[in-house]
Amino acid sequence: MLVARGHNVLMARDAGRASRGISDEEQLRFAAHLGRVMFTYDGRDFFRIAVEWQARQEHHAGIVVSQQRPSAQQLPRFLRVFELFPEGYPMDLFMLPLVGS
Repeated sequence: MLVARGHNVLMARDAGRASRGISDEEQLRFAAHLGRVMFTYDGRDFFRIAVEWQARQEHHAGIVVSQQRPSAQQLPRFLRVFELFPEGYPMDLFMLPLVGS
């Protein structure tokens, strides 16, 4: 639904990285390498990783955490994040919970 609205989205599944036992940290590293914000339902693990990266002065393109909901319910929440940051998501920002979740 985001792609249909012109957003450049890459899902782990589409990148061939889903269901392959790739660690959360490696998923974040992949997203950071591509300059992409990580959207996740796993706030606890990604918060820990973000803190560890900050301590090592390692950077990511941002992390947005949400509760798991059907795609149609997620769409307005994702669109709000894009509206909050029209110039792009701030580097290293960890947003919990996703606005309106």
